Amino acid sequence: MHTPEQLRLQLKQQQRRTRGLGLAHVAVYVAAVVLLLLRMEAPAMVLGAGNAILYFLFVRRLLTRYSQAVTNANLLCGLCQPLEEAWCTENTCMTEGEFEDLKLLPLRRGKGSSLMAHNGFAGNLGQLSVRGFEATFHYPYTTPSGKTSYRFLNGTLLVSRGQEKEGTQWLLLHKSLLEEEAQQLFLDQNGYRNVALSTCGLEDFLLYAACSEAQVPEALCQHLELLARGAKHLGAVRLGGDCCAVFLVNRFYTRRVKVRELPEAQDLCVNPLPERDAVLALMRWWHKQ
Repeated sequence: MHTPEQLRLQLKQQQRRTRGLGLAHVAVYVAAVVLLLLRMEAPAMVLGAGNAILYFLFVRRLLTRYSQAVTNANLLCGLCQPLEEAWCTENTCMTEGEFEDLKLLPLRRGKGSSLMAHNGFAGNLGQLSVRGFEATFHYPYTTPSGKTSYRFLNGTLLVSRGQEKEGTQWLLLHKSLLEEEAQQLFLDQNGYRNVALSTCGLEDFLLYAACSEAQVPEALCQHLELLARGAKHLGAVRLGGDCCAVFLVNRFYTRRVKVRELPEAQDLCVNPLPERDAVLALMRWWHKQ
């Protein structure tokens, strides 16, 4: 893996190339304006139109690539710092089938893609494989008037996988995350039953188990409460046989970076997802059980 200093040097070189092309693009537009002032309309229009085409085909793409390069550098040096052999998966993060297998949240079925996954990363946490990405997806529900509508959910999804084990599967949902009708349908389809919580730190959540006679371990409540304290945007948690999945609603760890911005090496090492450590702590505990 490259060091922060090496990544910054690569970003600086990429920034120089992108800015150089951007300045050339502006210069051509200035030349087109000068031609208009000289009443040379035809050459000015041809020059301006050609320059616009070049912008959409090349310049804008380079600007996007630079912003993505800064994002990837920050992910590798900052967010993925506790992970081993980390890499960026960008938009190839998770399929809809893999998302549904998590049994974490409902997803619209049918034509077209409901799940949009981007800015992904992956790595190893000891014996665990960990991956995450920013997600946008939607699910259907029935309005009071009987019409079918859709609700969108946005946020960060973090998933870990370890050795398969037997035992009760758990689902924690924030009370206001899903539409009531869609939530009940999702729970019934996956065999989840509501169980009572014995901790006062999870008043805004509901806990479900895949077994109606399941007893909630005290350690489970304690670790879920610790996660809720460290992750203010916590929306859903699913603890299964070989996986742990956490969804942080309306929480993102990336931003668009303009080409004039060049982060310092220490800036690349800043963790953009403060909830990371609380989530990783839950993953470590769950897979040791």
